[in-house]
Amino acid sequence: MLLLLALLIGLLADRVVKPRLPAEIRIPWLLRSGKAEEAERVAWEALQRGPIDADRLLEFLDRHQPTTFELPEMDAPPGDPTRPSQHVGPTVREADIDVLLARNDLPRGVALVGNFWREEMMGGADPVLWKEMRDAADADPPLPWANRLLGRVAQGDLHFAEAARRFEREGVWIEAHASDVDLGLAIEREAFGKEAVAARLTDPRIAARASAYVRMHSALDRRDWLTAIRNAPGATFHVPPWWVLPLAISAAVAWFGFAARVGQTGRHPWRRAPLYLAAFVLGVVSVCPTLFFVAAQEAVLHLTPKGNPLQDLVFYVLGVGFREELSKLLLFAPLIPFIARGEASREEKRLDALVCGALVGLGFAAEENLLYLQQGDLSTTFARYLTANFFHMAMTGLAAEALYGFAQKPASQSLDFTRMFFFVVLMHGAYDFFLSSPGNVSYGAMLAFFFIARRFLVEISAARRTFDRGMRPGTAFAYGTTLVASATFVYACALVGPLSAVSSMLKGLLGVGIILVVFARDMQRL
Repeated sequence: MLLLLALLIGLLADRVVKPRLPAEIRIPWLLRSGKAEEAERVAWEALQRGPIDADRLLEFLDRHQPTTFELPEMDAPPGDPTRPSQHVGPTVREADIDVLLARNDLPRGVALVGNFWREEMMGGADPVLWKEMRDAADADPPLPWANRLLGRVAQGDLHFAEAARRFEREGVWIEAHASDVDLGLAIEREAFGKEAVAARLTDPRIAARASAYVRMHSALDRRDWLTAIRNAPGATFHVPPWWVLPLAISAAVAWFGFAARVGQTGRHPWRRAPLYLAAFVLGVVSVCPTLFFVAAQEAVLHLTPKGNPLQDLVFYVLGVGFREELSKLLLFAPLIPFIARGEASREEKRLDALVCGALVGLGFAAEENLLYLQQGDLSTTFARYLTANFFHMAMTGLAAEALYGFAQKPASQSLDFTRMFFFVVLMHGAYDFFLSSPGNVSYGAMLAFFFIARRFLVEISAARRTFDRGMRPGTAFAYGTTLVASATFVYACALVGPLSAVSSMLKGLLGVGIILVVFARDMQRL
């Protein structure tokens, strides 16, 4: 019934919500689902509705045809507004664009950057336009977009010093383009080394616009641990765009309900409700040390993906898996005295450790969802979204239970804790490695998901055997998965339409479906 209702609401969202969404929301999602021509059409329609400004005009030109150069790998990630498009979707006639750019009511600055960028994309702007653009970029204040576009051209021509200077100038002067400072510093770092970044950050104007993450990373390069730690919170937490919140919140609510239900909150509500809420909040906070470890591993250990399968597997296990699981356990640890306190039975305390650990994992996943929903291809994004929430819950729940047991009996439980922690780290690394790999090998991530999910549900079920069980964990898992899948389908329909929604969700749905089928027998007893 729920799936049928989601189908009907999704079709309604496609007809009613999607046409009313702003172009700046729809275009990135269309590109991520491979709909370049529709993205161009949406950008063109936004220009027709007006007002015509530089942002809308250049967004359309980037969608209209590919740039004449490719960005080096050190550039902005997919979805960054400074990244030129590589998509082709010539659905608008050149004559119509000529008419648009020749309009008398077009602001002079908008016409200048529009004509310059169009000619550059078609083979090269003439010298007159080049002089006008340089003059506009070197003025105080400069014309918005002028330095950014000149930086793109310089970067494509491998003139890295010029590109970095242009991006930094754009970010310093144009508040809405402050992220260009980070791009300029990234170019400096790649081309001239970390010392060049440290030198640029001595300029107070550059330092004021640089992100906290860049300042933290540079501090770690210099082994300035205090400055790095001071910048960690600012590097972690940002105000997300409103359009990613509904899906992220729906998953958090659905899986929190699962945890509260299997955790028997109703048996000791005054004790468990605050404990479970605190665990979720601590999970959100655990992203902060994780990001610190990311920067430290990059700056100190140079631990990054190499493009070689074996080396990348090592990175995902010893890099991603280790740092994330360690961070979550560090934030779970303060809850151990509260779990151990009171008259509850040993099995009830064991259950509390499992559920609190799971909620720490859910808090981490909820914050991580905000990042994944803003970048990357939709297939991987939705596969992560449909499975990673429960995957984080299960991994942290298992590791947290082992840590709780170790805290109670260090001598006898140390080996069990070590085994469980590294088992979780290995499964985490394997999941990310397979999911990040191209082709059908990405379905290997579902094996890691299966092993972790089943082990967690078995442990939850065992901890509940001595008292009223209520809804079985396996059944609650099925309900939680169905709710999250339904919300994802409706959300995707509103952005890219039903067919693209199903196509993008297929990898995640297939993995979840296999697990539900495999679990079907176990669910009668879990």
